[in-house]
Amino acid sequence: MALNADVSFTWVGHGTWKVRSAKGKEILIDPWVMNNPAAPEMLKTVDKCDLMLITHGHFDHIHDALEIARKTKSTIVCNHEISVWLGSKGLDGEKIVGGNQGGTIEAEGIKVTLVHAEHSCGITEDGHLIYGGEDDRIQAWVHGVDVLQMRPDHLER
Repeated sequence: MALNADVSFTWVGHGTWKVRSAKGKEILIDPWVMNNPAAPEMLKTVDKCDLMLITHGHFDHIHDALEIARKTKSTIVCNHEISVWLGSKGLDGEKIVGGNQGGTIEAEGIKVTLVHAEHSCGITEDGHLIYGGEDDRIQAWVHGVDVLQMRPDHLER
């Protein structure tokens, strides 16, 4: 869905969205892409990602985060617990921004606020459940305009 010639939202599948900002930033929300059965083949390759937003740690929202981040060197905004987990996997800590609910983070020229959501947030790894903090909704502003307020998997399609 294009909002204008520059800004677009593309539903990849389940809770995953690709967003292009007015300044050409490529944003990926809840990166379950390559192994997502709902994702069209033409969207399963991510060559560019300036900013990755992760709402919570369930596999269907985070599964491909590590691979995409390593490939694209994207900045990642997520809750604190997920940021610690991502850092433990060898990602560049300078590119991971962990926040808390109510906090606003500016990354890649986009302001992101993590707000409360009712959902669990465990990360499954090697058959074990790791605490992933609280689930967050994401609200983003680009140049002062509220362009995104959603939990991506709850958007109308």
